[in-house]
Amino acid sequence: MSYLSSNYRFEVLEVDEIVEVEDVEVSRVKKLLSSLRLSKLLMKPLIVEEYKKFIIDGHHRFKVLKMLGVRYVPTVLARYGVDVEDVGGWMYIASNSRLDLNMLLKIVEELEYLTKRGPDHLTLNVFGDQIKVSVDRVDLYIALKYTNILLTKVPQRDRSSSSLSLVLPKLLPNDLYLLVLRGLKLPPRMTYHKTYLKYIFIPYPLNRLSRY
Repeated sequence: MSYLSSNYRFEVLEVDEIVEVEDVEVSRVKKLLSSLRLSKLLMKPLIVEEYKKFIIDGHHRFKVLKMLGVRYVPTVLARYGVDVEDVGGWMYIASNSRLDLNMLLKIVEELEYLTKRGPDHLTLNVFGDQIKVSVDRVDLYIALKYTNILLTKVPQRDRSSSSLSLVLPKLLPNDLYLLVLRGLKLPPRMTYHKTYLKYIFIPYPLNRLSRY
């Protein structure tokens, strides 16, 4: 089922139609699973790219819905440049201590080893100075799956007062299409899409999704 409104296109898709491009955090899945089992109501539809049907927002909800055995998923279809302004970007911050600086340097060294060279840059900000490492940005994000970064991840728009930070090159929409083509997934919560569609609430009973 689908219908158009003045602002968005709502459609109920089969589970097998939807493509994941990010992994999930187990702790978030467990918390959401408990909540949905209790409420039996999905409050927000997933945001899914219109043509390739990959998830723009809602990987954890999708994981939980699959665990609950649903056959169908409420979605809002989106197009980059129309409904979605930006893929977004993240940075890691640390406090001003020598230990944190050493930690960051080791992380940069490890990521440089794991990542192919490319036209983009992984940037380490150190008390006003910058260390830049040339990277292929998609390869870098895949390498993050194999690197333990015990630092605080914040959106790049949230410029922290921390003098130590590790700034990732921002992903582009074409990078996500490439991931779909290659059958690869990013680490959990690695996109930070800017879109008005995140503020759409369409409460949907879970029992309808099993017998739609």
